[in-house]
Amino acid sequence: MLVVVVIVLGVCAAVLANQPKAGPKPVIDLNGQMSHAAVVGGQDEIDITVTDTGSIAFSHLVVYLDDKDDWFKHHVITSSSGCTINKPLERLDCGPLAAGESATLTITGSPLDAGNFNFAVSVDDEVNGHLVFPDKDELVWPETITP
Repeated sequence: MLVVVVIVLGVCAAVLANQPKAGPKPVIDLNGQMSHAAVVGGQDEIDITVTDTGSIAFSHLVVYLDDKDDWFKHHVITSSSGCTINKPLERLDCGPLAAGESATLTITGSPLDAGNFNFAVSVDDEVNGHLVFPDKDELVWPETITP
């Protein structure tokens, strides 16, 4: 019994040791313009500006479109202005962003299906394989896509 407890405690300690350390996280200002109406097969666009207003740089800026009604699943993304489309993780990988700098991103897609949606875009930082969530990291908007 004692051996099992020691093993369990050892495993728990190892898991906790591999967790990201709590520390400073990027501070951002996130603004955007989004389409509120689109047509299936037409063009739909998201324009966002991410400004790192803090003193901590983004190691690897990540943009997610999969919150709420999942823009990624309802569009074929045709361009992402300097970001790499990462389909398996349903995100855009945009690289580093220095403290005090801004990145303006235009994401263009073609709607796949009609409906009334609530889409969202969020921004995170990936550091050594772990996500670090800024304080203000999501914009939400309604959109109607017609046939």
